[in-house]
Amino acid sequence: MSLGRLHNNDPWETTASPARKASFSPRSSQQERLPRCRNIARSLGYSRQAIQRIVDRLTELDYVDSREIPDHARACLLVLTDHGRELYEGAKERREKWSASLMRNISRDQLAVAADTIRQIRLTIEEEIRAGSSSGLDWLIVEE
Repeated sequence: MSLGRLHNNDPWETTASPARKASFSPRSSQQERLPRCRNIARSLGYSRQAIQRIVDRLTELDYVDSREIPDHARACLLVLTDHGRELYEGAKERREKWSASLMRNISRDQLAVAADTIRQIRLTIEEEIRAGSSSGLDWLIVEE
């Protein structure tokens, strides 16, 4: 089991629903699609403008290209360029090797317990935030 599958930060390697995976999954055809800037920003909690600056830089570096959406005048889809795909595949391979080396001394059962514990911690924090009970989270507040 790869550590990369414990979270949903990698849009191509997630434990998300099949529909969500399909919207993120790189394809080898020209129809290969990445999410729109707005969707990336929303999922990460950043402004669309912040993500657009990153996308502009990725475009300058020839990692991604944009394609117009016929039905939407302002929106565009992002696609990996050949160079971007090459870099992504190389990073994915290095991550998998690194994960495998970490997992040599950890059993699947131990990993499952750790993942469940981390998930429960996250859910507890989210519940506290939703309930407006920040007493246990006061250490997160940075005052200038």
